[in-house]
Amino acid sequence: MNHPVHDLEELVRRPVLPAIHLDVVGLAGLRPALIDPGQSVNAPLNLYIDAPNARSDGGRIIIETANRWNDEAAGRQYDFPPGRYLSLCVSDIPARQRAR
Repeated sequence: MNHPVHDLEELVRRPVLPAIHLDVVGLAGLRPALIDPGQSVNAPLNLYIDAPNARSDGGRIIIETANRWNDEAAGRQYDFPPGRYLSLCVSDIPARQRAR
């Protein structure tokens, strides 16, 4: 999962959207998984591309990968079986919060 996310980072680091800062945090030791690389970065890429429309004053997007263990309670809460999962988290932070 880290490879497509870092490929996305290289793609958007070019000076296309200078007002939007991008941070990518790929967990070292992320469990291997069979994924569709295009689908795994589609949502973060669209968020980044649309960011200037929503954040004309700038801001930050953080993309993080992680290993997760969800127990029985989390499984009931989120309606999926307990077990080991990979997490791809995307945060969109306005510029005014970034300055704090």
